[in-house]
Amino acid sequence: MDKTTVDKLKPELIQSNKNTTSMSVLTALRDRDNVSFENKTRNFSTTIDDKLLFETNYPGTDITCGYVLRFYFYTNILLNQGQSELFSMDGTQFILEKSDQFDESSSDQVIDQTKSIINLIGGMNFGSSELSDFLDLYPNVTR
Repeated sequence: MDKTTVDKLKPELIQSNKNTTSMSVLTALRDRDNVSFENKTRNFSTTIDDKLLFETNYPGTDITCGYVLRFYFYTNILLNQGQSELFSMDGTQFILEKSDQFDESSSDQVIDQTKSIINLIGGMNFGSSELSDFLDLYPNVTR
């Protein structure tokens, strides 16, 4: 991923103390084309630094947390960030509460953050239909 793409994903990275060249991004697997926003994907910044943790299966499904977020919820995942937060397609920022219940870099933490992101997106205008479609396919999912 080139610097221009990273800059577009999250402009605040340029002002942060993070080195953008060492940042890992798991890009969304598709864009949501039927929205009027310039951004056709969301950006999820997470303090989790190991991309392999997003290979953890999401409870109630046979797919990974990374796949759930990147495919069904049109979300880029920016790893190793200063805080966990979601930027919606319109640019609104939602800061996730830090959970002391799990180790910072554990599969339980990934599942917890994925649940938080799904619930946040499900409360959004366009996200509610994404959540509904997801739950139609995976009715036993844990929310």
